[in-house]
Amino acid sequence: MREKVFYDQAWHDTSDQPLPVRDPELRRSLRAGAWREYGRTAARLTLAVPNIVARYCFPGTWTHSTTLADTIGVGLSIDRGEPERIADMLEELGRPHVLVRIPVWHRNQLDTYLRLLEMLPARSISIGIAQDRGSICSLPQWQNDVRSILECCRPFAEAVQIGQAINRLKWGCAHVGEYGELIRSLTDLREEFSSYKWLGSSVLDFEPAATHRSLRWQPGRAWDGIAAGLYVDRRGSPRSTQWGLFNAARKARLIAALGCAAGTTHKRLWVTEVNWPLQNMGEWAPAAGSCCVSEADAARYLRQYYEDLHATGLVERIYTWQLIARGYGLCDDAEGNYRRKPAFLTLQKLMGQ
Repeated sequence: MREKVFYDQAWHDTSDQPLPVRDPELRRSLRAGAWREYGRTAARLTLAVPNIVARYCFPGTWTHSTTLADTIGVGLSIDRGEPERIADMLEELGRPHVLVRIPVWHRNQLDTYLRLLEMLPARSISIGIAQDRGSICSLPQWQNDVRSILECCRPFAEAVQIGQAINRLKWGCAHVGEYGELIRSLTDLREEFSSYKWLGSSVLDFEPAATHRSLRWQPGRAWDGIAAGLYVDRRGSPRSTQWGLFNAARKARLIAALGCAAGTTHKRLWVTEVNWPLQNMGEWAPAAGSCCVSEADAARYLRQYYEDLHATGLVERIYTWQLIARGYGLCDDAEGNYRRKPAFLTLQKLMGQ
Protein backbone atom coordinates (compact mmCIF):
# COMPACT_ATOMS: atom_id res chain seq x y z
CA MET A 1 0.00 0.00 0.00
CA ARG A 2 1.29 3.45 -0.92
CA GLU A 3 2.48 5.39 2.13
CA LYS A 4 0.19 8.26 3.06
CA VAL A 5 1.54 11.78 2.74
CA PHE A 6 0.87 13.86 5.84
CA TYR A 7 0.30 17.61 5.68
CA ASP A 8 -0.70 20.22 8.22
CA GLN A 9 -4.13 21.81 7.93
CA ALA A 10 -4.27 25.47 8.86
CA TRP A 11 -7.61 26.50 10.36
CA HIS A 12 -9.38 29.71 9.35
CA ASP A 13 -11.16 30.79 12.53
CA THR A 14 -13.35 33.48 11.03
CA SER A 15 -15.02 31.22 8.45
CA ASP A 16 -14.83 27.98 10.48
CA GLN A 17 -13.05 25.86 7.89
CA PRO A 18 -9.53 24.74 6.93
CA LEU A 19 -7.52 26.91 4.59
CA PRO A 20 -6.96 25.51 1.08
CA VAL A 21 -3.81 23.46 0.49
CA ARG A 22 -1.72 25.89 -1.56
CA ASP A 23 1.62 24.06 -1.89
CA PRO A 24 1.69 23.11 -5.60
CA GLU A 25 4.28 20.35 -5.11
CA LEU A 26 2.22 18.77 -2.34
CA ARG A 27 -0.94 18.96 -4.42
CA ARG A 28 0.80 17.32 -7.39
CA SER A 29 2.14 14.55 -5.17
CA LEU A 30 -1.27 13.81 -3.67
CA ARG A 31 -3.07 13.90 -7.01
CA ALA A 32 -0.43 11.75 -8.73
CA GLY A 33 -1.23 8.90 -6.36
CA ALA A 34 -4.95 9.21 -6.98
CA TRP A 35 -5.31 8.57 -10.72
CA ARG A 36 -6.18 4.90 -10.24
CA GLU A 37 -8.92 5.89 -7.81
CA TYR A 38 -10.23 8.52 -10.25
CA GLY A 39 -10.40 5.82 -12.92
CA ARG A 40 -12.37 3.47 -10.65
CA THR A 41 -14.76 6.27 -9.75
CA ALA A 42 -15.43 7.17 -13.38
CA ALA A 43 -15.78 3.54 -14.48
CA ARG A 44 -18.26 2.59 -11.77
CA LEU A 45 -20.37 5.66 -12.40
CA THR A 46 -20.43 4.95 -16.14
CA LEU A 47 -21.54 1.35 -15.59
CA ALA A 48 -24.26 2.50 -13.20
CA VAL A 49 -25.78 5.15 -15.48
CA PRO A 50 -28.76 3.03 -16.67
CA ASN A 51 -29.64 2.14 -13.08
CA ILE A 52 -29.21 5.75 -11.96
CA VAL A 53 -31.52 7.00 -14.70
CA ALA A 54 -34.15 4.44 -13.75
CA ARG A 55 -33.90 5.37 -10.07
CA TYR A 56 -34.09 9.06 -10.93
CA CYS A 57 -37.30 8.55 -12.90
CA PHE A 58 -38.82 6.17 -10.36
CA PRO A 59 -37.33 6.97 -6.92
CA GLY A 60 -39.90 5.04 -4.91
CA THR A 61 -40.86 5.90 -1.34
CA TRP A 62 -38.28 7.67 0.83
CA THR A 63 -38.32 8.62 4.50
CA HIS A 64 -39.42 12.24 4.58
CA SER A 65 -40.91 14.76 6.98
CA THR A 66 -44.65 15.23 6.65
CA THR A 67 -44.44 18.91 7.59
CA LEU A 68 -42.01 21.57 6.45
CA ALA A 69 -41.25 22.51 10.06
CA ASP A 70 -40.04 18.98 10.82
CA THR A 71 -37.54 19.23 7.96
CA ILE A 72 -35.74 22.19 9.56
CA GLY A 73 -32.40 21.68 11.25
CA VAL A 74 -29.53 23.90 12.38
CA GLY A 75 -25.83 23.13 12.59
CA LEU A 76 -23.77 24.08 15.65
CA SER A 77 -20.10 24.60 16.51
CA ILE A 78 -18.78 25.01 20.04
CA ASP A 79 -16.49 27.74 18.71
CA ARG A 80 -19.52 30.01 18.28
CA GLY A 81 -21.41 31.05 21.39
CA GLU A 82 -21.78 29.81 24.95
CA PRO A 83 -24.06 26.79 25.52
CA GLU A 84 -26.58 28.90 27.44
CA ARG A 85 -26.76 31.43 24.61
CA ILE A 86 -27.13 28.70 22.00
CA ALA A 87 -29.92 27.02 23.98
CA ASP A 88 -31.85 30.29 24.29
CA MET A 89 -31.58 30.97 20.56
CA LEU A 90 -32.74 27.48 19.63
CA GLU A 91 -35.73 27.91 21.92
CA GLU A 92 -36.51 31.24 20.25
CA LEU A 93 -36.18 29.63 16.84
CA GLY A 94 -38.77 26.98 17.72
CA ARG A 95 -36.69 23.94 18.72
CA PRO A 96 -35.42 22.71 15.35
CA HIS A 97 -33.44 19.55 14.79
CA VAL A 98 -29.76 20.09 15.67
CA LEU A 99 -26.54 18.73 14.22
CA VAL A 100 -23.38 19.35 16.25
CA ARG A 101 -20.13 19.17 14.29
CA ILE A 102 -17.30 17.54 16.26
CA PRO A 103 -13.85 17.55 14.61
CA VAL A 104 -11.45 14.84 15.73
CA TRP A 105 -8.86 17.42 16.77
CA HIS A 106 -11.27 18.46 19.54
CA ARG A 107 -10.62 15.09 21.20
CA ASN A 108 -9.64 16.85 24.44
CA GLN A 109 -12.78 19.03 24.52
CA LEU A 110 -15.48 16.37 24.71
CA ASP A 111 -16.57 17.57 28.16
CA THR A 112 -17.50 20.89 26.54
CA TYR A 113 -19.58 19.10 23.92
CA LEU A 114 -21.27 17.03 26.59
CA ARG A 115 -22.26 20.19 28.46
CA LEU A 116 -23.71 21.63 25.25
CA LEU A 117 -25.66 18.48 24.40
CA GLU A 118 -27.17 18.38 27.88
CA MET A 119 -28.62 21.87 27.40
CA LEU A 120 -29.97 21.74 23.86
CA PRO A 121 -33.73 22.27 23.39
CA ALA A 122 -34.15 20.42 20.09
CA ARG A 123 -36.52 18.06 18.28
CA SER A 124 -33.58 15.73 17.85
CA ILE A 125 -29.80 15.83 18.18
CA SER A 126 -27.32 14.41 15.69
CA ILE A 127 -23.55 14.72 15.42
CA GLY A 128 -21.14 15.07 12.53
CA ILE A 129 -17.59 13.77 12.93
CA ALA A 130 -15.01 15.66 10.86
CA GLN A 131 -11.76 13.93 9.97
CA ASP A 132 -8.33 15.48 9.49
CA ARG A 133 -5.22 14.35 7.62
CA GLY A 134 -4.01 12.56 10.72
CA SER A 135 -7.12 10.35 10.52
CA ILE A 136 -6.07 9.18 7.07
CA CYS A 137 -2.47 8.57 8.07
CA SER A 138 -3.29 6.79 11.34
CA LEU A 139 -6.42 4.66 11.25
CA PRO A 140 -5.99 3.53 14.89
CA GLN A 141 -6.11 7.17 15.98
CA TRP A 142 -9.20 7.70 13.84
CA GLN A 143 -10.89 4.68 15.38
CA ASN A 144 -10.08 5.88 18.90
CA ASP A 145 -11.40 9.36 18.12
CA VAL A 146 -14.67 8.08 16.67
CA ARG A 147 -15.16 5.69 19.59
CA SER A 148 -14.62 8.47 22.14
CA ILE A 149 -17.03 10.82 20.38
CA LEU A 150 -19.74 8.19 19.97
CA GLU A 151 -19.44 7.12 23.60
CA CYS A 152 -19.63 10.73 24.81
CA CYS A 153 -22.70 11.58 22.73
CA ARG A 154 -24.62 8.30 22.95
CA PRO A 155 -27.08 9.45 25.68
CA PHE A 156 -28.20 12.40 23.52
CA ALA A 157 -27.60 11.84 19.80
CA GLU A 158 -29.74 9.71 17.50
CA ALA A 159 -27.57 9.84 14.37
CA VAL A 160 -23.96 10.33 13.29
CA GLN A 161 -22.59 11.67 10.04
CA ILE A 162 -19.22 10.05 9.32
CA GLY A 163 -16.86 12.41 7.54
CA GLN A 164 -16.93 16.03 6.47
CA ALA A 165 -16.43 17.35 2.93
CA ILE A 166 -14.60 14.17 1.94
CA ASN A 167 -14.15 15.46 -1.62
CA ARG A 168 -12.11 18.48 -0.50
CA LEU A 169 -8.35 18.21 0.00
CA LYS A 170 -8.33 20.84 2.72
CA TRP A 171 -10.51 18.59 4.91
CA GLY A 172 -7.96 15.78 4.81
CA CYS A 173 -8.95 13.32 2.06
CA ALA A 174 -6.86 13.35 -1.10
CA HIS A 175 -9.47 11.25 -2.91
CA VAL A 176 -12.63 9.27 -2.22
CA GLY A 177 -10.67 6.05 -1.80
CA GLU A 178 -9.15 7.39 1.39
CA TYR A 179 -12.62 7.98 2.77
CA GLY A 180 -13.36 4.33 2.02
CA GLU A 181 -10.44 3.32 4.23
CA LEU A 182 -11.85 5.41 7.06
CA ILE A 183 -15.25 3.74 6.73
CA ARG A 184 -13.97 0.18 6.50
CA SER A 185 -11.98 0.70 9.68
CA LEU A 186 -15.22 1.41 11.59
CA THR A 187 -17.04 -1.87 10.88
CA ASP A 188 -16.72 -3.13 14.46
CA LEU A 189 -17.72 0.24 15.90
CA ARG A 190 -20.86 0.23 13.80
CA GLU A 191 -21.92 -2.95 15.54
CA GLU A 192 -20.99 -1.61 18.97
CA PHE A 193 -22.86 1.67 18.47
CA SER A 194 -25.85 0.33 16.60
CA SER A 195 -28.23 2.68 18.44
CA TYR A 196 -27.07 5.47 16.11
CA LYS A 197 -28.30 5.99 12.58
CA TRP A 198 -25.10 6.01 10.50
CA LEU A 199 -25.03 8.44 7.58
CA GLY A 200 -22.45 9.00 4.85
CA SER A 201 -20.69 10.43 3.05
CA SER A 202 -20.89 14.22 3.30
CA VAL A 203 -19.76 15.03 -0.23
CA LEU A 204 -19.68 18.80 -0.54
CA ASP A 205 -21.50 20.59 -3.36
CA PHE A 206 -22.86 18.68 -6.35
CA GLU A 207 -20.39 15.98 -7.43
CA PRO A 208 -22.31 12.88 -8.58
CA ALA A 209 -19.23 10.73 -9.27
CA ALA A 210 -17.80 11.24 -5.78
CA THR A 211 -21.23 10.69 -4.21
CA HIS A 212 -21.82 7.40 -6.01
CA ARG A 213 -18.33 6.08 -5.25
CA SER A 214 -18.37 7.09 -1.58
CA LEU A 215 -21.68 5.33 -0.91
CA ARG A 216 -20.30 1.93 -1.98
CA TRP A 217 -17.81 1.38 0.80
CA GLN A 218 -19.75 -0.94 3.13
CA PRO A 219 -20.17 -4.24 1.24
CA GLY A 220 -23.23 -6.04 2.54
CA ARG A 221 -24.05 -3.28 5.01
CA ALA A 222 -26.21 -0.33 4.06
CA TRP A 223 -25.85 3.18 5.36
CA ASP A 224 -28.88 4.29 7.35
CA GLY A 225 -29.04 7.34 5.12
CA ILE A 226 -27.22 9.76 2.86
CA ALA A 227 -25.66 12.94 4.26
CA ALA A 228 -25.00 15.58 1.60
CA GLY A 229 -23.46 19.05 1.85
CA LEU A 230 -25.65 20.20 -1.04
CA TYR A 231 -24.63 23.80 -1.60
CA VAL A 232 -26.09 25.78 -4.47
CA ASP A 233 -24.55 29.14 -3.54
CA ARG A 234 -22.63 29.57 -6.80
CA ARG A 235 -25.96 29.46 -8.62
CA GLY A 236 -27.61 31.97 -6.27
CA SER A 237 -31.22 30.87 -6.12
CA PRO A 238 -31.83 27.14 -5.54
CA ARG A 239 -34.17 27.40 -8.51
CA SER A 240 -31.29 28.26 -10.84
CA THR A 241 -29.79 25.35 -12.74
CA GLN A 242 -26.36 23.76 -13.11
CA TRP A 243 -25.39 22.08 -16.38
CA GLY A 244 -28.64 23.51 -17.78
CA LEU A 245 -30.79 20.95 -15.96
CA PHE A 246 -30.21 20.52 -12.22
CA ASN A 247 -31.79 22.97 -9.82
CA ALA A 248 -31.59 22.16 -6.09
CA ALA A 249 -34.64 19.87 -6.12
CA ARG A 250 -33.37 17.90 -9.11
CA LYS A 251 -29.95 17.63 -7.50
CA ALA A 252 -31.55 16.10 -4.42
CA ARG A 253 -33.45 13.70 -6.67
CA LEU A 254 -30.22 12.67 -8.40
CA ILE A 255 -28.40 12.16 -5.10
CA ALA A 256 -31.24 9.89 -3.99
CA ALA A 257 -30.91 7.95 -7.26
CA LEU A 258 -27.14 7.64 -6.78
CA GLY A 259 -27.68 6.19 -3.32
CA CYS A 260 -30.17 3.64 -4.63
CA ALA A 261 -27.89 2.70 -7.54
CA ALA A 262 -24.96 2.24 -5.17
CA GLY A 263 -27.09 -0.26 -3.29
CA THR A 264 -25.65 0.74 0.06
CA THR A 265 -28.14 3.10 1.63
CA HIS A 266 -31.62 3.00 3.08
CA LYS A 267 -33.99 5.53 1.57
CA ARG A 268 -33.18 8.48 3.80
CA LEU A 269 -31.57 11.75 2.63
CA TRP A 270 -30.33 14.55 4.87
CA VAL A 271 -28.79 17.79 3.66
CA THR A 272 -26.39 18.42 6.51
CA GLU A 273 -24.90 21.71 5.34
CA VAL A 274 -26.18 24.64 3.33
CA ASN A 275 -25.79 28.41 3.48
CA TRP A 276 -25.00 31.47 1.36
CA PRO A 277 -21.88 33.60 1.94
CA LEU A 278 -22.74 37.23 2.57
CA GLN A 279 -21.58 40.31 0.74
CA ASN A 280 -19.05 42.74 2.21
CA MET A 281 -18.01 40.39 5.02
CA GLY A 282 -14.40 39.89 3.96
CA GLU A 283 -12.62 37.05 5.75
CA TRP A 284 -15.77 36.17 7.71
CA ALA A 285 -17.42 34.80 4.57
CA PRO A 286 -16.56 31.19 3.60
CA ALA A 287 -16.25 32.16 -0.08
CA ALA A 288 -15.71 35.30 -2.13
CA GLY A 289 -16.84 36.83 -5.40
CA SER A 290 -20.13 36.56 -7.22
CA CYS A 291 -21.52 33.80 -4.96
CA CYS A 292 -21.83 36.29 -2.07
CA VAL A 293 -25.34 37.66 -1.63
CA SER A 294 -27.20 40.16 0.53
CA GLU A 295 -28.78 39.08 3.81
CA ALA A 296 -32.24 39.55 2.28
CA ASP A 297 -31.39 37.31 -0.68
CA ALA A 298 -29.85 34.68 1.61
CA ALA A 299 -33.12 34.54 3.57
CA ARG A 300 -35.20 34.31 0.39
CA TYR A 301 -33.01 31.57 -1.08
CA LEU A 302 -33.12 29.64 2.19
CA ARG A 303 -36.91 29.66 2.18
CA GLN A 304 -36.96 28.46 -1.45
CA TYR A 305 -34.45 25.73 -0.62
CA TYR A 306 -36.55 24.34 2.22
CA GLU A 307 -39.81 24.59 0.30
CA ASP A 308 -38.50 23.03 -2.90
CA LEU A 309 -36.58 20.14 -1.34
CA HIS A 310 -39.39 19.31 1.07
CA ALA A 311 -41.79 19.20 -1.89
CA THR A 312 -39.73 16.42 -3.54
CA GLY A 313 -40.82 13.96 -0.85
CA LEU A 314 -37.24 12.64 -0.82
CA VAL A 315 -35.58 14.78 1.86
CA GLU A 316 -36.09 14.17 5.57
CA ARG A 317 -33.84 16.87 7.08
CA ILE A 318 -32.09 20.06 5.97
CA TYR A 319 -29.55 21.60 8.35
CA THR A 320 -28.57 25.24 7.88
CA TRP A 321 -24.89 25.77 8.66
CA GLN A 322 -24.68 27.40 11.09
CA LEU A 323 -26.57 29.11 13.93
CA ILE A 324 -23.93 31.75 14.71
CA ALA A 325 -21.58 33.07 12.02
CA ARG A 326 -20.92 36.61 10.84
CA GLY A 327 -20.27 35.96 7.16
CA TYR A 328 -23.07 33.43 6.65
CA GLY A 329 -25.58 31.55 8.82
CA LEU A 330 -28.41 32.83 10.97
CA CYS A 331 -26.96 35.19 13.63
CA ASP A 332 -24.18 37.76 13.68
CA ASP A 333 -22.12 37.70 16.89
CA ALA A 334 -20.17 40.90 16.16
CA GLU A 335 -19.49 42.77 19.39
CA GLY A 336 -21.51 40.18 21.30
CA ASN A 337 -24.88 41.41 20.02
CA TYR A 338 -26.01 38.15 18.38
CA ARG A 339 -28.14 40.00 15.87
CA ARG A 340 -30.81 37.84 14.26
CA LYS A 341 -30.39 38.02 10.50
CA PRO A 342 -33.32 37.84 8.08
CA ALA A 343 -32.52 34.13 7.56
CA PHE A 344 -33.12 33.49 11.28
CA LEU A 345 -36.50 35.20 11.10
CA THR A 346 -37.38 33.24 7.96
CA LEU A 347 -36.65 29.91 9.63
CA GLN A 348 -38.56 31.01 12.70
CA LYS A 349 -41.63 31.63 10.54
CA LEU A 350 -41.23 28.30 8.73
CA MET A 351 -40.99 26.53 12.11
CA GLY A 352 -44.39 27.96 12.96
CA GLN A 353 -46.09 26.54 9.89
